[in-house]
Amino acid sequence: MRKGVIQATLKGRQWRHGAVLWPFTVAGLIGRRQSGSTAPCFVAKRRRRTAAARTANKRQATGLDSSAPATRSRASHGSGKDTDASFVTNSDADSEADRDPPRHDESGTDDTLSGGEERAEDAPVPDVSDTTGAYQSLFGSRPMHEAVLLVVCRAAVLMNKLCGDNESEGLHHTTEKAMALQNEAYQFVCHYVEVLFGPVHTTKMHALAFHLVDELLNRRNLIEADTSVNEALHRLSKIMFANTNKQTTSFPVQRLRCEQTLARIIADDADDKMRAAAGLPIISRSAGGRAGIFDSVGDGVPEEGAPGVGPPVTNNPLQGDTAGEAQAEVEDADDEATNAEFGGAAAAGGGRGGRLRRRRRRVRISGRRLRVGDAVAADEGRLQGLQELLGVGAEQYLIVGISLKFEAELEWRPNRRLDQFVRAAPNFYRKPWFDHVIFRDANFPGKPQCGLARLLVRAVDGVRRDIVIIQRLVYATPRDNCVLTLFGCKRFKWDLDEETGFPKLAAVALVDVQRLEHVVPDFEELCERHGLLGTPATIPDTPHERRRQRYFSNIFFPWTSNSIDDTP
Repeated sequence: MRKGVIQATLKGRQWRHGAVLWPFTVAGLIGRRQSGSTAPCFVAKRRRRTAAARTANKRQATGLDSSAPATRSRASHGSGKDTDASFVTNSDADSEADRDPPRHDESGTDDTLSGGEERAEDAPVPDVSDTTGAYQSLFGSRPMHEAVLLVVCRAAVLMNKLCGDNESEGLHHTTEKAMALQNEAYQFVCHYVEVLFGPVHTTKMHALAFHLVDELLNRRNLIEADTSVNEALHRLSKIMFANTNKQTTSFPVQRLRCEQTLARIIADDADDKMRAAAGLPIISRSAGGRAGIFDSVGDGVPEEGAPGVGPPVTNNPLQGDTAGEAQAEVEDADDEATNAEFGGAAAAGGGRGGRLRRRRRRVRISGRRLRVGDAVAADEGRLQGLQELLGVGAEQYLIVGISLKFEAELEWRPNRRLDQFVRAAPNFYRKPWFDHVIFRDANFPGKPQCGLARLLVRAVDGVRRDIVIIQRLVYATPRDNCVLTLFGCKRFKWDLDEETGFPKLAAVALVDVQRLEHVVPDFEELCERHGLLGTPATIPDTPHERRRQRYFSNIFFPWTSNSIDDTP
């Protein structure tokens, strides 16, 4: 890259987050021109100095060539064409470079490397054809753009295995698995990448292909390495240094005292927790050495009656409420029986025949009050049929939220559930956010369904419900010999309602939501219909387009990981 040009590349942990999205962004996008294609091909001219021009300019700058003109001359003054010699196409540049190779005394300039050779971007692209033996042995009869997609998918799979994504908890890897992973990395670097893009001479690719098993056996783990852990540990040391007087003869001792003080505080906190768990009074420690007895039941509140201690102060019950959100008191849908003592008193009072008295429990939830008719009319009528689905009238009210917490059921961790949040908000941090989910449906026993969450209902007409209104997706026929389907991605389409032109709705209880699903558009199909500039935000939102839209589930997305970082 030339000076001042920002390189469009991924850095550090961006590889971790970008690799899971590459397969869908490059699908059908990158490849060689098909034989016999009549599509227009624009060959852009780029500004670069030829070897002869660079030599002439350098001689003129050093004063060795006094007869050189002060300005660049045109190739033809009398003709109608005004051609600049510094603007050449790629083919012209390669031919001129062959006639006049660069001199080694030009090293250090923008156009040469330290040894005087041309930049890597000017080196000839390896002649890869889908008819060569090496290509056919890896990709068979696939066209070039599918071969590129296959290599990107293998890169995403390799990244998932290195980071331990979507694996059972406590999984142990053996030496045989480490060797198999080393062989997969070697095949990826030295075969798939090299056949398509040529040999990549970088230290990272070399370490991945030849030294991966050494790292695995020496470090005894399969998690992602990240320098941020060391940086986070340095932060504490930097804070301790900031608390010293910066004297070189004494600040190491001062830092040790800070560390010892911190260790003492942590030990005292652990001791207080142990005493509280055992029901013993907690000892108050202060800088002056005074100690007070705290009641363990009060969680750190001084015991009433102690010297200098007044009556206990209770917290405001509304202190934890979210500011700006409407508060609504609704009734629980399920009646709750009173306790045995209350029931016994009711039986003794007579009139109830010994039966337990039942009462409705009032609960407080956060949300937004929304009229059912307004919800149906909003968003161009996308939620038509909501009244029949919930069995309510247009004048009744709903309490809706922007997110709901639930326990996700993961196929690779059947014995443990993971807390996830499903969101359905037209404006979440100034952008819309609607999650796709996998849910259970009684009409399709044993077959998990997929859909897009459009509305999160907390209560219906004063009764708590916790329902997710979902737009249904159904499985679509995959492409013939599709690469993404080969790696396990499932293809979807909208389950359209012919009367409304919008996807059919389903009211799913929150307990029937199994987990979130990452669903992305089928960009290859989208580009075939609308070109490279076609995106889900630019295509018209019509029933005809919704009928033709296709989507893929992202099998590479890491919902759980053994990585030291949080998942994307």
